[in-house]
Amino acid sequence: MTRHLLRLPTFFLLAGLTLSGCTPIPSTLPSTSDQPVVTRTTSPNPTVTSTQPAPIGVDASALRGVGIQVWHAFAGGAADIFASQVARFNSVNEWGIVVTPTGFGDYPTLFDAINTALESGSTPNLVTALPEQALTWNASGSVVDLTPYLGDPAWGLGIDTIVDFPPVFWSQDKTNDEQLGVPAQRSARFLFYNKTWAHQLGFNSPPETMEEFRQQACAANTSFRADANPQNDGYGGWIVDTNWQTTYSWLLAFDGGVADDTAYGFRTDPNLAALQFLKSLFDDHCAWLSTESTPFDSFARRLALFVVIWPRCQWLSSP
Repeated sequence: MTRHLLRLPTFFLLAGLTLSGCTPIPSTLPSTSDQPVVTRTTSPNPTVTSTQPAPIGVDASALRGVGIQVWHAFAGGAADIFASQVARFNSVNEWGIVVTPTGFGDYPTLFDAINTALESGSTPNLVTALPEQALTWNASGSVVDLTPYLGDPAWGLGIDTIVDFPPVFWSQDKTNDEQLGVPAQRSARFLFYNKTWAHQLGFNSPPETMEEFRQQACAANTSFRADANPQNDGYGGWIVDTNWQTTYSWLLAFDGGVADDTAYGFRTDPNLAALQFLKSLFDDHCAWLSTESTPFDSFARRLALFVVIWPRCQWLSSP
């Protein structure tokens, strides 16, 4: 069977969710029935419709001085960026809303803190968390469906903002037709390929199968072995990346994985085939280990035809 080349992006998911411990804000807001709104749908992302949902009922004057507690797991530079975004919102929002962030440093610690808060009834208003954590809290009825808030004609995100996110991001935070969160952060790893160098090696298109990947990677190494410098004979091909996302993507490319519907399982024939393929690349000098902290320089210097690169995360800014 022909093995198709892996599609490497594997997403680390982060969703914002609202806990049911929040206190609703009363009163009503004038209708804007002529404005396109967003309603719940079974499609992957919210859909524009001319039907107006019921307003969530917010009086702008009642927002003055409202405090919002946000718990998060950001650390280091990410925590600094989030803090600056919160500070900016607190200084410019026209309603006088004050957001207070509390950091827990990592997601397991945040998860335990939320569980404790749910038991005591002292939950924060918002929390940034992983989708699987949100599903756990939702199973006990502790998460608010954000669909009415997203689709409110006056206070919702607005269709222009919603469509800025790929549909898959919305579906990852949705279950049983309820939107448990909004996309807050996504990161990915990508397989980069030097098309110009490959063309010079005699290849007119990127590889589409494992066999073609191996052929091009080995050709890159052969180009080094053909010169008079024995010091560069290990270069070319793919720089081995041992990150779990990359490894998992290779397993998926061979129709493998780490779990079925009932249990985790690594010792499967597809997984073994994936690992054997990678080991053979290395043994045949078509993949090599780099001592550099990142592959950027090696890729730029044509020491590797393929590298895995992780772009910087994009953070949402306050409007």
